[in-house]
Amino acid sequence: MSIHISKRITRVVLIIVLVVVSISVLSNHATTQDIYKDYVPTALDFSAYYNDDSPKLPSGNSKFDFAISSVSSLGALPSADPSIWKKQKEDDEFKKKLAKAKEEAKKAEENPDDKDHLYKFLAPSFANEGRRPSAVLISVINVDDDLQKILETVYSVETKFNNKLKYPWVFISKDPLPEPTVSTIESVLGIENCKFGTIPESDWAYPSYIDKNKAAVSRAQMFKLDFGSSESYRHMARYLSGLIWEHPLLQGFDWYWRIDPGSVLTCDIQYDLFRWMQDTGKVFGFTLSGREEPDTMKTLWDKTRNYIDSHKNIHPDLRGFVTNAGEAKAGKNDKITKNDDYNNCYFWSNSELGNLNYWRSPLVKNYFDYLDHEGGFFYERWADHTVHTLSTVLFLEKRQFHFFPDVGFSFGEYKNCPLEDFLWKENNCACDQGDDNSFRKRSCTGRYYESIEKGKPEGHQDHDY
Repeated sequence: MSIHISKRITRVVLIIVLVVVSISVLSNHATTQDIYKDYVPTALDFSAYYNDDSPKLPSGNSKFDFAISSVSSLGALPSADPSIWKKQKEDDEFKKKLAKAKEEAKKAEENPDDKDHLYKFLAPSFANEGRRPSAVLISVINVDDDLQKILETVYSVETKFNNKLKYPWVFISKDPLPEPTVSTIESVLGIENCKFGTIPESDWAYPSYIDKNKAAVSRAQMFKLDFGSSESYRHMARYLSGLIWEHPLLQGFDWYWRIDPGSVLTCDIQYDLFRWMQDTGKVFGFTLSGREEPDTMKTLWDKTRNYIDSHKNIHPDLRGFVTNAGEAKAGKNDKITKNDDYNNCYFWSNSELGNLNYWRSPLVKNYFDYLDHEGGFFYERWADHTVHTLSTVLFLEKRQFHFFPDVGFSFGEYKNCPLEDFLWKENNCACDQGDDNSFRKRSCTGRYYESIEKGKPEGHQDHDY
């Protein structure tokens, strides 16, 4: 019996020795080392992007009875997933570029003649690296948004993201919300955590350079299109495209996440999105994309190309996302030409996350002012999501954009559900991966991946229809 056991032990020891020797030999091979790094990375630690000192909603005592456990660190994610290692390497590169951006911002501040330098307006965000961002959640409420829809969205964001971080909310509507609605939301979030504002009358009025009769004729001719005959849609689209950033309740904030009523988060977000954006030098993030109806904006692209021809500081690093010229890698094209056909792609604006200082910069405001005077908001039916998309593509580098594949988001039939199984599982997602819209034909997220020359997630081809 003892001899039999000894033989077993001997075989086990020999196997262990062989495995150790094999790993030692392979790990000294350059190619193998690269593979080893790709598949056995150091687990990401997102604790730096998590504000654990912020106030916490007591379990069982809030209006929504937040019965959720303490959020765990993403360091517990499976460390063998190659996308994690790749993401970590990309973040390291972003931090190097962020340091360069800070240096450029400092030079811009020291040069009083360069008043419109974009980095001047991004400098406050860059300077705050490593600390809690000055951020706000924005919800734009329309007349048909009832209290139940608003509360469902608030509940979703609070339980999935904001429960510990406690970022404030700002609710903006054309007219003051009914007092019962305000008091109910305040009782849920706390009076100190939410503010309510209205759109200034001057921002909802027709500008002096707009022909009201021509605008009315246009609405009548476009009645078959979605919101084609709507006057209020046009005022709201214009306001959200370039005027909302100056709202008094948004002053003092550097970052925003727009979460309109009807939006639902379907996965736990286990890190601070705002701080991650801030500390990695990002400016604009999105979860959904789409293609706009061409008949709503027949002249928008021509107007934009005219603007490009007469202005400097155009940086179409992501031109391949909005033009068919992206068939050649977008990063290798240094300008938009008249031969570049517009493909109508856009980032969804009612779930965008971005830098407020970017939209307040003279560079971006000048483009909006140009479009505003061209009249397309009223003579056609330009939308805020298309204007936002072009406004970012013209002036930002592709490294400053970010798609959030890990953020489960739903708005009606449109959904972003993590396709990577480990993300879906670790983030406790309540969405069906089969419903994800990211790589369907009516979406442009696949084109975004191609434009930044990044590999698409495994299984994306199963959603390409």
